[in-house]
Amino acid sequence: MIDRYVYIGAILLWNVILLIITFLSLKGRIHFGWGMADIVLLGIILIFVLIVDLIFVFSLKETTLFFNKKKIIIGIGLVFLIYICLQMSLLRGPASPWNGYIFF
Repeated sequence: MIDRYVYIGAILLWNVILLIITFLSLKGRIHFGWGMADIVLLGIILIFVLIVDLIFVFSLKETTLFFNKKKIIIGIGLVFLIYICLQMSLLRGPASPWNGYIFF
């Protein structure tokens, strides 16, 4: 029972972090360095969040003996979040290269 609340809390925290990143990017405080193509990256982030949330909600109801879907989903979400943080910093595009600051 506790595991269920831990996973729900992790997904909610992940959603809040990604929504804050999206909001700050739309306000112009965070750049991914691709100019107008930053909007495309935000669309990919939002679609990915919706897909992972739907999979997570449906995986709460079923239990399998072979592997735990919830841990795999949280692992994929963590890798995606790390990639987004790298995109905001070290892997910026040519329109706004990395200058040592995340926020503008």
